[in-house]
Parts: sequence; structure tokens; C-alpha cells
Amino acid sequence: MYAFNEKKAFCDDVDGQLIVLNFDTGAYYSFNSLASVVFRDLIAGYEKNEIIQALEQFAPAAEVAQQLGILIDKLLEKELIVSLAESQAPKEAMSFYNESLLEDGFSLHIDEFMDVADLLLMDPIHEVDPDVGWPQIRPEKLDE
Repeated sequence: MYAFNEKKAFCDDVDGQLIVLNFDTGAYYSFNSLASVVFRDLIAGYEKNEIIQALEQFAPAAEVAQQLGILIDKLLEKELIVSLAESQAPKEAMSFYNESLLEDGFSLHIDEFMDVADLLLMDPIHEVDPDVGWPQIRPEKLDE
């Protein structure tokens, strides 16, 4: 069982697509539709096997289990979720999985972006050029 890592990340839903930001690295992640729904169910408290059963209508159980395992490993590696020691009852009803989530075929895909990491990690008080303001970094901080 897993939970969202609220200490290191922020999550928001933008028109059904999740955007997750890691505060420590400045990386942000975009989830495809199916991965967004699976992520919600993972952090809502559903077990891996329950999610596999819900997704078996779209792909063989072995493929579902493999892709879900890869997704969970990546989420743990990027510190977006944490493992819970004890099982808890799910916090909300399981998502409705339907064919509209298969825009990319059966794929649990997330993209990682680092293009604005410098801005996201910048200290807006101490590292900003006082003459220009945010988001301009002080020239002496650019060399660090």
C-alpha cells in the first residue's frame, strides 16, 4: 500500500491530467490519462492486486502487472509516493476505468521534466536579482 509523499511533492489535477512536482529536485511529472487514474487509486489506498483486477479488461494480467510494477518503482524512485507499513481502508471509491483512458493504448506513462528546475528551486528572497526581480537569478548565483 502506498501514500502520496506530501513532504517532498505537490500534486494537482489539470483537466484530468496529473501534474506532480518534486520539491527537492525541481522536477515535475506529467501523467497520461490512464497513469493519472492509477496514481489516484494507489494513493487512495488501493492494493496493487485490486488495480490489476480493474485493468485486466484492457490488457492481459501479466502485462498490467508488469506496467504497474514499473510505474510504482518509478514513483518510489522519484520519491513521489512512499510505502506504508500497514494496510488501510481506501479513502474513496475506486476510479471508473473505461476505454477513454486508453488514448495512448494500454500505457502507464509518466514524463519527467527538468526545464524549470532552476527556477523552482531558487530562493526568491536571497537569490533573485534585486534590480530585475523574480525570475532573474543574481549573476553571482548563476556560476554556482
